[in-house]
Amino acid sequence: KFVFMLLCLYMISFHFVLSNDVKWISSHYHASDITKLSNSGDYYLIFNDINENIRVLNSRNGNLISSIKSDYDEENGEFINFELSADEKQVYEFKEKQVNFWDIRTVKLVKSYNLVENGNEYEFVHIVKPKNEDFFIGVGYNINEPNQYKVITWSIDSFMIQHTFNVNTGDYKIQSLDISPNGLFICINSYNGSDYSSQIYNLNEGQLVKEFNGNIYSTKLTDNDFVFFSKPSYFISKISLYNLNDFSSFRDI
Repeated sequence: KFVFMLLCLYMISFHFVLSNDVKWISSHYHASDITKLSNSGDYYLIFNDINENIRVLNSRNGNLISSIKSDYDEENGEFINFELSADEKQVYEFKEKQVNFWDIRTVKLVKSYNLVENGNEYEFVHIVKPKNEDFFIGVGYNINEPNQYKVITWSIDSFMIQHTFNVNTGDYKIQSLDISPNGLFICINSYNGSDYSSQIYNLNEGQLVKEFNGNIYSTKLTDNDFVFFSKPSYFISKISLYNLNDFSSFRDI
């Protein structure tokens, strides 16, 4: 009984730690739900892949403010992510081939963009927005070249392409994408069926600066550090923190 109680306490604490930091959840390799907390703390947003909608809740009292339906459609593909605008008035809904801007309260479609580059149609596996910058960044491929992934950034206001570069993940399938709040670094997380890989790129230079392989459970980028959470083994987990400047300075917890 004592061992069972310890196991229950561990699972409760493990879930509590992950669920209270929505940033960990959003970069989770295996997440079926995506949760985010607004900068002001006023809104809590959650997407569930079963009922396929983005629910906006008042984080103070838990009341539902709005619900945005985001199901699959043949023309624009599946839902892949969402973000909140800087003024917290709009929800950006990302699909494989389209970005939609929704009014957070009225659920009115404000505007919509197709994801193209120089007239070429792209299908994206992940799209994110840096917390402190006004642009989108996506990882996808030209539908005529499905094995060549490319990173593309767009301005939110004009939706003009800012820059692009190619990425190579080998036989790994891209699982998630993370970006630092200042928009200078991205992390592409991939899986090949037995092993995980995290590639960190300097976004301005379009260069791979570091790659980690192994037992990676989830990742997080800050403006100065890269953090990854190792997959639990025998109820023991590890958090590793690396400095983004040279990766020589690190700590394990």
